[in-house]
Amino acid sequence: MTMTPLHIRHGGHDLGAIGLVISAHTLGMFALSPLTGRLGDHFGRVPLLAAGVVVLVLSCMLGVAAAAGSYPLTVAALFLLGVGWNFLFTGSTTLSLSAYGPEERDRAQGALNFFVFATLAVSSLTFAFV
Repeated sequence: MTMTPLHIRHGGHDLGAIGLVISAHTLGMFALSPLTGRLGDHFGRVPLLAAGVVVLVLSCMLGVAAAAGSYPLTVAALFLLGVGWNFLFTGSTTLSLSAYGPEERDRAQGALNFFVFATLAVSSLTFAFV
């Protein structure tokens, strides 16, 4: 995500084109969440995780094809990256929380989110200084 705006700008596109790609990615990450939750409830968490992996692989394949300079493929790849993230994050969170009783879930979700995002922060800082 950090390099995408630079890549698009380097390809000769303006700020509006960059905004569209980032908006498509954000839409894929969050707008489908109610549907993702229902899919997980209906088909189960593990199939949702498997679907997320398939969507991420497809996103990567489109991203490689888009690297040649195709703006529409870049939009599609980043949208699917967001959808894949959504499937995996929703599926893994609900699967993790299924081990807890209703009275424990809020605290467990807070702890899970803390560790996920703390790990992201530490890894980002680690790679920034390496």
